[in-house]
Order: sequence, then structure tokens, then C-alpha cells
Amino acid sequence: MKWTLFKRAKAEDADDDQVRIDYRLTFGSDHGRRVLADLVEQCHLFHPSYIPEDVGGTQYREGERNVMLYILSRLQLPQKEIIEEVIDNG
Repeated sequence: MKWTLFKRAKAEDADDDQVRIDYRLTFGSDHGRRVLADLVEQCHLFHPSYIPEDVGGTQYREGERNVMLYILSRLQLPQKEIIEEVIDNG
């Protein structure tokens, strides 16, 4: 049983590595960088999520922002590089 769990964990690590590579390939091209810059803007990454007197709207924006943070975490880019990309393409 222990070996099965170990093999499964190892396979999941390999899958995770491949997904990370896929994110880099997807967003590493010129087209992908433009899409990434658009997503950063559309998902309100650098803007407040809070909408006065609109709890649902605030939660919605925070959800959008969370998706963008997840994508950026998968890319593992330095913050400075992300900001430069947004400025250059946004």
C-alpha cells in the first residue's frame, strides 16, 4: 500500500511539473503575454476588489483576482517581470 501511495505522489508531482511547463509555454509567446496582460487588467489584479455597498460585486472581483493570482503563481514569474509585462503590453 505504501508503494502505491508513493508512486501516486510521484506521478502527481510529474503532472504538476508538466502543467507548470504548459502554463509557461502558453503565456510565454508574444500572443500569450498579450493575453496575460489583458487578463491582469480584466481580473483587476492591480485594482481594489472592494465595491462600496456591493458585497456580491466585491466577492466576484475578488474571485477574478484570485484566478489571476493562481495563473501567476503557476508561471512563477518575479513580480517585477509581471509589472513590466503589464506596462509594456497593457
